[in-house]
Amino acid sequence: MASRSSAGENASKHVWKFVRTGGLYQARFETATDFQDLGNLDQKLWVALSCPTRGLHFDGRMLALVDTDGDGRIRAPELIAAVQWACQHLKDPGVLAQGSAALPMSATRPMPSFIATPSASIPETSSDGTSTTGCPLARSATCK
Repeated sequence: MASRSSAGENASKHVWKFVRTGGLYQARFETATDFQDLGNLDQKLWVALSCPTRGLHFDGRMLALVDTDGDGRIRAPELIAAVQWACQHLKDPGVLAQGSAALPMSATRPMPSFIATPSASIPETSSDGTSTTGCPLARSATCK
């Protein structure tokens, strides 16, 4: 198993661990710090910089949320943003490395009351007329 520090001008002190699989060295995600430092991992070290949102053995609804520009592909910046969001909302982002199919609610940080209360003032329709009623992402995305 190889190790390498993050590269670049804004390099962090994080040391990445790599494993050779299928003829390629791949970064290992074992700790919370691995997830938190993803944005600092030189993209030349990524195995892939994008993937389609269809045809994968993964929940299509989740992939659609990560695909913020709706172009049918998830690119590195979208994945980094999704991981950063998850790290901000989990008590211990290392729970992501466990690889379980479900995440207990007890692993998440409490939501601010302005989001968690049903009486929060979220508009029922967006500017394009699409319904946002009951949508937890109403401020940043449209629910269909």
